[in-house]
Amino acid sequence: MNRPFALLVLAIGSLAVQAAASPATLVRIDSGPLEGEVAEDVVRFKGIPFAAPPVGPLRWRAPQPVAAWSAARPAKSFGNACLQPAPREGGRGLGAATSEDCLYLNVWRPAKARRKLPVMVWIHGGSLVTGASSVAINDGTALARRGVVLVSINYRLGHLGFFTHPALLRERADDGKLANYGLMDQVAALQWVQRNIAAFGGDPARVTIFGQSAGAFSVQALMASPPARGLFQRAILQSGYYRGTFPRLSEPAPDGRRSAAEDGVMLLKAIDVETDDVGVLRGLSVQQVQRLPPLGVNGAIPAIDGQYVVEDLWTTWRQGREAAVPLMLGATSQEAPTVAPEIRKQFRAALGKFISADDEIRLLPVYGGQDGLDQSLSSDFTFAGAMRSLGNLHLANGHPTYRYRFAVLPEAAAATLAGLPHSGDLSYVFGTLDVAPWKMEARDRAVSDAAMDYWVEFARSGRPAPKDRPAWPSAADEQIVLFDNEGAKPVRDDRTERYRALAEIVDPRS
Repeated sequence: MNRPFALLVLAIGSLAVQAAASPATLVRIDSGPLEGEVAEDVVRFKGIPFAAPPVGPLRWRAPQPVAAWSAARPAKSFGNACLQPAPREGGRGLGAATSEDCLYLNVWRPAKARRKLPVMVWIHGGSLVTGASSVAINDGTALARRGVVLVSINYRLGHLGFFTHPALLRERADDGKLANYGLMDQVAALQWVQRNIAAFGGDPARVTIFGQSAGAFSVQALMASPPARGLFQRAILQSGYYRGTFPRLSEPAPDGRRSAAEDGVMLLKAIDVETDDVGVLRGLSVQQVQRLPPLGVNGAIPAIDGQYVVEDLWTTWRQGREAAVPLMLGATSQEAPTVAPEIRKQFRAALGKFISADDEIRLLPVYGGQDGLDQSLSSDFTFAGAMRSLGNLHLANGHPTYRYRFAVLPEAAAATLAGLPHSGDLSYVFGTLDVAPWKMEARDRAVSDAAMDYWVEFARSGRPAPKDRPAWPSAADEQIVLFDNEGAKPVRDDRTERYRALAEIVDPRS
């Protein structure tokens, strides 16, 4: 090889190395350097560990510090999703393998990020039993393009995330942090954001936590959790839920619910395990853990542990002890469409604890008769009505509150659905219409653009008031923003009468 040609080859090789590890893709965080990748005008960092793998002796323990590294760690593929049941047939793929080693998060930022961008931290749904940050519909690219640093997180699920047992109570590892390991993971991820997000161009003083379904329930729990206080400055609840009491660690709840410890004993008996030894608990095989009985339609539930969960959720809101942050919240237009008979039966069982047959008769006029009640009661009780009531409490406690309803219905879904179902808002909020459950049209793109503008401006300023969009009024006087096939517009909620009648019955029992 002649010398000029050799020099040319070396020069090209050097440029290739620089391109592969440009300053835009290199970030140093507290545990070591990361190398992300550029995707058009966004830089993404996937599979960043925010805690040590919660496996072996760390199963059913509070999240522990991650081991540091020195060489640049590739951050170009998602970390494992947390261990969970296999997805239902027809369900969306997780985008990653499942494992107990799953405490990873992801970051998207504009490629030309200026400093101090607002931060949005996404908490996925799935009844605290399923889901992952790697699901394609929650890709952060489109939101990052609008000028935020988007973070999505994993957290332990199901029996690995929400569980206790007399042996764990006696051990009291980690200063007595017990039962709510999934919630502890969410707090640990928010602490990671406070320590590290400035390295990605994010502003740790402008963090918005947002989630859908169990992710929104998680946001509600974080708003009530002392260790999460000060880790975020705004919150968004998309189809949040929960009514009733939480289990206590070692005694029955006021409504007679078994203690979390007794639940743990009963779960293990179902797989023929009886023990008082934490070593045996942590030595259960993955196969044994996956054989534990399913958690049903209500999914996993936190327990009152005196640290991360100090009281029942509705008590916190009634007493005005939730985080004093601006709040956006709402639901889709038909959260619970026609579902399988077994799921419908479970819904009705849950409703029966709060609504009697006489109560249903009282509700018939405001629902337009039996057909209207059958079509909408589960949606309103579980999601939409609960969001209105919690929003009104937050507003009465003196905090900025903004409500919405997502009623857009893709043309491809209109023939089979009466309204937008649970999770139907996700592709609009994330701008991921190409992986939505239905074919999307130009009008869907327009609604998605509006939703992303409102969500990003709320993260930026604490007010959903983007330039050149209709003003979003306070939730006072039953005002909402309606996202429908015509776009986004402020209206007075036309479902107020039925929500109010339902709230008079079920809110005092919640």
